Amino acid sequence: MKKLITLSFIAISTVAYGQQIVDLSISNPQPRIGEEVSLSIDMEFIANDMFFQLPDGVKGVGSSSIYGKPSTLFSQKVVFKNTGEMYVGPFNFTYNGKKYVTDSIKVNVVDGLPFEEGIWVTYVSEGGENYIIVEQQIENESDYREVKGGYTYTVGGVLDDKTEFAEIEELPEEGVQCVLLSAVIKTRTEPGKKKQEPGLSYSYQKYKVSYNEYYKGTFILEEEHFNNFPKRTEIRVN
Repeated sequence: MKKLITLSFIAISTVAYGQQIVDLSISNPQPRIGEEVSLSIDMEFIANDMFFQLPDGVKGVGSSSIYGKPSTLFSQKVVFKNTGEMYVGPFNFTYNGKKYVTDSIKVNVVDGLPFEEGIWVTYVSEGGENYIIVEQQIENESDYREVKGGYTYTVGGVLDDKTEFAEIEELPEEGVQCVLLSAVIKTRTEPGKKKQEPGLSYSYQKYKVSYNEYYKGTFILEEEHFNNFPKRTEIRVN
């Protein structure tokens, strides 16, 4: 089976209007059909207002945190059902007599991944920042075995202990830095197959890409920029 790495490029722009603008963001501006993504609204103005209204003897010491960093985001998980480009937002609401409106986000919904091994890489520009999203699927092994009085197995199988997902190096090229922001690993099972039959291990990684002031070239992701890149992988660039 040939394994594929697909590189896509998409530029995301936002449109905002109104007097009281609130930032709206999405965890992945190019989601796949059926993929859960988070829509987030920056509620810092509410957090600040709460601090001003605290009674005597109570001191605000900070906001809740995400991955150890302070955050004032309110998030809602959503799933897209149709492919194509669309705008999400703006959302309107009123707080303490003031009207607020979020900006809107351009989203490009793409088809789901095929049920096969491979690596898919998407380069995204959003709000002046650059990101790389790496998706990888690896075939699992069945751990089905008979035991006294029955049998045991893991739904979708398990990943071989010696197999690791590919990761982009933090410094893939001089002047370029890739920082991992989030990672998710889960098991995919093929519809119509028995639960004990092996499926796929799916990995999602999101990196923030930055360049130092001396970098003048154009960064193109290649196999040598990865750790644990799988052998016999065909590279396809869109």
